[in-house]
Amino acid sequence: EPGNVRWATKLEQAANCRTNRRITYQGETLIAAEWARRFDIKAYVLIGRLDNGWSFERAISTPVVSLKKQSPT
Repeated sequence: EPGNVRWATKLEQAANCRTNRRITYQGETLIAAEWARRFDIKAYVLIGRLDNGWSFERAISTPVVSLKKQSPT
């Protein structure tokens, strides 16, 4: 039925995957990728920290340390 069709963005489609990790924080449930976007960190960093036993608050508030070596100037 043409009237029953809605286009979804790639971001919306990705959010509908069964394998997404849903996290509830302060009464709001979102997928890990959306929380990562809100707190301006990479999703794999957030998930890795949670997998290593970090609390959610610590995982989103700790700055990300770059492991790149700086070139001598």
